[in-house]
Amino acid sequence: MENVFELNNIHKSYQGETILKDFSLQLKAGCCYGFLGRNGAGKSTAIKILMGMTQFDQGEVKLLGQDPWEIDRSLKAQVGYVSQTQTLPPTATAAELIIFHQKMYPNWRSDYVDMLLTRFEINKNKKVKALSGGMQKLLAIILALGQDPTLLILDEPTVGLDPISKQELMDNLLELLLNENSSIFFSSHILADIEKLADKIGILKGGKLVIDMELDTLKVSVKQIQLDFSDDIPPSFDIPGLLSIKKIGRSIILTIKSDDQNIVETIKNKYSAKIKLLDMNLEEIFIELAK
Repeated sequence: MENVFELNNIHKSYQGETILKDFSLQLKAGCCYGFLGRNGAGKSTAIKILMGMTQFDQGEVKLLGQDPWEIDRSLKAQVGYVSQTQTLPPTATAAELIIFHQKMYPNWRSDYVDMLLTRFEINKNKKVKALSGGMQKLLAIILALGQDPTLLILDEPTVGLDPISKQELMDNLLELLLNENSSIFFSSHILADIEKLADKIGILKGGKLVIDMELDTLKVSVKQIQLDFSDDIPPSFDIPGLLSIKKIGRSIILTIKSDDQNIVETIKNKYSAKIKLLDMNLEEIFIELAK
């Protein structure tokens, strides 16, 4: 199967407000996809539509090749999902939840789950309500990993985790990608986490996917160029793909989205200034594209 899921031309509105408009996204097998957008952009809605948890107005959805509302139980068991507001039964212990999940998922990995519980220092005999919020989130993720999922969908997985637990989780997700050839689709506001794992990035804005490309390609296409002027600074800059202009003293910082490999040379020839190409991380790129 080339694509583990497809969302094609999805339209979703709620109480007269458009949430998603002509929204399309496909995830290839073995890929880790970072799904970005500002609060209220519709990320969680898109994920719930994919999981068959929310109806949509028009379009088509395929999850492991099937309609998520009618997907075979055996295929649905291959999808691990942890929502942003995941709630586990508060009076159940971790051990009881594991027994329950073992019965539901034929490929349950008992040794792996035990290893993760030990690694994250989660006492399986404690009730869920006795665990911290971060530990409850980790337990939910461990249960999803225990399914041996073909596709793992995580909505804000690291919220509430301390730095050490977050790093341990990122390491385990990386192991999953490298060793199991699974696919991961996750949304997070912590862009440093996405930058560590993601092969591909999607940015949702105004109900549409405005960016859908390889992370490396995105980093090459969005550039910050500093121009240091000794003479008068031009009143305007006519540059294709210009996203923003920032003035600092006699310097101008241009943020540009362009596939032109010669853009720096073009600017150098056009303006009498010293030119410097600045590095940008994913968070800086996201801010420029999502605002």
